[in-house]
Amino acid sequence: MKARRFILVTSLLVAVALAAATLWMRYGPHAGPTIHKVELKDGELVEGLLFPLYDHVYVVQTEDRSIIIDASEIRGVDGEQIRSVPISGDVVVVHQTFEEILPTGEIDIRSSIRHRNTGSKPMRELRWGMGLHELEYLDTYEKLDVFGNSMPVEVVGDLPNGGKQVKVDLLRPLFPGEETWYTSHFVYPATPLLQGDVWTYRHMGRYPDSRLVTRSVLLPEGARILSIEPEPMYKLQVDGRLLVVWRRYFFRDDVVPWEIRFRP
Repeated sequence: MKARRFILVTSLLVAVALAAATLWMRYGPHAGPTIHKVELKDGELVEGLLFPLYDHVYVVQTEDRSIIIDASEIRGVDGEQIRSVPISGDVVVVHQTFEEILPTGEIDIRSSIRHRNTGSKPMRELRWGMGLHELEYLDTYEKLDVFGNSMPVEVVGDLPNGGKQVKVDLLRPLFPGEETWYTSHFVYPATPLLQGDVWTYRHMGRYPDSRLVTRSVLLPEGARILSIEPEPMYKLQVDGRLLVVWRRYFFRDDVVPWEIRFRP
């Protein structure tokens, strides 16, 4: 049942990624990105931030929605016809997560990040850092490639903040010009805060680099919602359970709390 549910949720995430999304335009201390007036070929004029998503595919982010469009759909930007699309900032990482809150309070997490080999040689390994708060679930941690292969994680060094540098050897190298997804799967300890009979799920952001994040949280069966902040992009029923989906472009070190309070 759990495997079938994950396949269903993955299908929903693919549909979500191609749909218009509710994103924020205000980034607190980040006042630098340029706001553009984007004229589409159907005559619609959209004012917002402009980011690359894939080759020739862009996110136009307004205050209350985002539009994912191909460059061929854009007639002009800022009143001028264009040969190339000016952008407000780079999408460094495209990041999706699926988190299932278990009846125990533990969270089963699958976190997928898009990778592209821009070099001239096959990519044979991945390396990244784990902070102190992440090391506590290292025993349950595995890295999966797009084919479902599990790749053992190896600690290869220390970081100045007390964390560890880790790596995996790719079972199938990523060749020059190729793009794929790698997924981290682990079980997080019982993190919802129990206050009487109320559980609180909270995620704060604070990523080490800029990224477009889609975060999906599947609540336990029978969960009664007390509050969700901020308003999610989607609230869906999946096998009788509520799936909450947020999406946002994060600048590096942005701290934006996503929170669900519920009774299990």
